[in-house]
Amino acid sequence: MQKLLSALVAILSFAGILSGMTVAPVTAQDRPAANGHDAPTPNSANPVDAQPMVVPPGITLEDVEVKDRPLIIEGDVRGSVHAVNSKVTLMPGATIEGNLTLEGGSLSASTAPAGLIATRRDFTSRPLPAAGKRGNWFGAQFCLWALGLAGGLIVLVAAPHATSRVSETVSMRPGRSLFAGLIAGAAMLSALAISGLIMKSNTLLTVVWMPVTIVVALVSLVLLVFGWLAGMRRIGDILARRFGQTGSGTFYGRMTLGLTAFFAFNAIVGSLIPPLGVVGLLVEFAVALMGIGAVVQSAFGRDDQWLGRRFGRAPGTGLG
Repeated sequence: MQKLLSALVAILSFAGILSGMTVAPVTAQDRPAANGHDAPTPNSANPVDAQPMVVPPGITLEDVEVKDRPLIIEGDVRGSVHAVNSKVTLMPGATIEGNLTLEGGSLSASTAPAGLIATRRDFTSRPLPAAGKRGNWFGAQFCLWALGLAGGLIVLVAAPHATSRVSETVSMRPGRSLFAGLIAGAAMLSALAISGLIMKSNTLLTVVWMPVTIVVALVSLVLLVFGWLAGMRRIGDILARRFGQTGSGTFYGRMTLGLTAFFAFNAIVGSLIPPLGVVGLLVEFAVALMGIGAVVQSAFGRDDQWLGRRFGRAPGTGLG
């Protein structure tokens, strides 16, 4: 058990390294402003604090574009106004003859009695598009795949006996393992929910219960990761038989096959059809629950004699 916990701690450390590998975003280069087109202002994370762009009264512009800074319109705009991540303020007497498009910002108007917009064909407000969504999805699946490969190797080296026992259990009794995993998952979720409620109470019990919350969270994470790797062994066995390999194979080889299959499906198909990617993740979670059930049934890879003493079975009668 101690070796297994040490192995899972190493896996979590590897996951932290992967999560820290981020790439700094590339910002657009500054471009000169022309004909009312406003260049992006660097280092202006908060558009409210940036220097506003003002269309003064008595001035007529064709088109106006602004990004990451406020826009105050007091004069006339013959064309359209396009504002991105900007707070647009329309002052009395302002006129916009074209379209007003607002992305990821806000629109306010002066309450003065003078008119605000003399002519306006259309006003559109929509949220900013999510940039790099497909790239982030592929990167997340790749990190999950790499984490599984490294974690499987660490677990196999640190706790070979427990790994073998759990793998045998999930291969011989997948249905019973899934049922046991559902029960164990519900128990872990209930324990985490109760601990969360206690931690939110902000009483003396919160301080006393904090170590229990940490233990519950760590045990749940250990079970989830180890069960996920053991379940991937079962998927690898199924795929190997599809390709005509009748042997039992090795734990790491079959686990790698299962991980790679899920990675290919989730990364490629999920990028093209996002709902199918979500379905793939749900199936992968079900596989992890199956592995958790095998872990519970085999008591973290204990031998048959320990199971016989614990549950009143004779040695060699199996895992039940």
